[in-house]
Amino acid sequence: MGTQTLELNVPDISCGGCAGSVTKAIKAQYPDATVTVSVADKHVTVETAATREAITACLAEAGFPVA
Repeated sequence: MGTQTLELNVPDISCGGCAGSVTKAIKAQYPDATVTVSVADKHVTVETAATREAITACLAEAGFPVA
């Protein structure tokens, strides 16, 4: 399966600590993913072979539901 770029709106991101938690949660399950977090925009970009549903579930489990 090839990689895809996912653009996610995550309204609960409010600080650098949140950004770190989001990155850590995704990388724990998908170590090959590239994660970019914009705290100001509450936006996460993920380059991964995982499905959107899998990444969304991962973030929800970490306490950062996708809007």
